[in-house]
Order: sequence, then structure tokens, then C-alpha cells
Amino acid sequence: MTNLSEQSGRSEELLAINISRLFNALLPLSEPQSLYRSGSFIMDSQGENGIWLLTEGRIVIRRRSDGLILASQQAPIMLGMAEFFLPTGQNFYDIEAISPCTTHVIKKTDFMTVVNRDQLWESVAVVEAYIIQVMSQRDRLITSRSATDMVWGHLELLQQEPEEIRKRISAAQYIRERTGLSRSTVMDTLARLKRQGVIQLQRGHLVCICID
Repeated sequence: MTNLSEQSGRSEELLAINISRLFNALLPLSEPQSLYRSGSFIMDSQGENGIWLLTEGRIVIRRRSDGLILASQQAPIMLGMAEFFLPTGQNFYDIEAISPCTTHVIKKTDFMTVVNRDQLWESVAVVEAYIIQVMSQRDRLITSRSATDMVWGHLELLQQEPEEIRKRISAAQYIRERTGLSRSTVMDTLARLKRQGVIQLQRGHLVCICID
């Protein structure tokens, strides 16, 4: 059972600095869009993929085949870079807004012009590295691990979510949507952790993790 807060803090600080640099350069050439419920990384059917600049709100990224949540992100963040640089022509993921969101879309030609002109490739690399870290962290949480480890890891992630998210979604639902574990397995594990005194739950919602 490892604490993820310190590990993520430095990465998020570096991400914020480079996201700010990119947004300052890219937003003037982008087109605003509102995202209220869901959307796609692939911007149109004419082969012109764009990058989404999420400037307001919070989203989750779901795997289209089974609805499993792969990651959640709070603005500001850039989305769709993998499909932008290496198009597959297929949409494997859906973006779901869990609060009203505002996005800006920048076309490939404009993106390349600005990044080359302002020498922002290092900032692009930092954003991509952060996204890879997020996905790698998720893989570590669900690959070749016991159900207890998977539940505990996602409780740590849930504890890092904004308070309004923790109040809105039960711990069991949060974990099941991200792991595919059965309801009985999740509920039994949560009950055992609560009996052990390492977590506090109130009406199924996580209050806190009670160990250092």
C-alpha cells in the first residue's frame, strides 16, 4: 500500500507550468466548444484531427468497448494527442464530462506552426509524459494484483479527487467503474478495510484514509 500523493505532486507542478506555456500560445488560434455530456477525440470525418484544450471542468475518459473509466482529468489539460500524432482512424475512447466543460480545438496545421515557432516541443513532451504516467499508474493498479491491492489503490486515487466528487460518488461505484471488479468483491473488501480501521466511510462515501 503506497501513498501516491507525493509521487504525483511534483509531476502535476511541472505539468501546470508547461500546460500554461502551451495554452498561452495555442488558445488564440483555437475554436471554443462546450462539452456538456460526452464527446470524441476524433474531431471530424475529413481526416483533420485536432487537439482539445480543456480550459474548464472535469472529464473522465472511458474505454468505448466496455465503458471502463481509464482516467479522470481536471482542467487545464490537453486531450487527443495520441490520435493527433498517430491517427488510427478508430475511436477507442469516449470523453465524458462530469461537470460543465469548456474546450478549445486547435487544428493540426496551426498546432504545428505555433509549437515550431515558439519552440514548445519540450512542453509537448512533458504533457505526453504526464499522460503516459497516468496510464502506467492505472496499469500498475489493475495488472497482476490482488483485489485488495486494486481496491486500496483506487481508494488512494479517490482521496485525491475534489471533495464534491467524493460526496457525489460512492467508494464502491468509483472502484467498480475503474476496475471491473464485482460488486460483492468490492463491498467485502471495503467492509474489511473499515473494520481494520484504515478507512472511514459515511453512507458508502470515502471520508478519509486513516494511515500515513
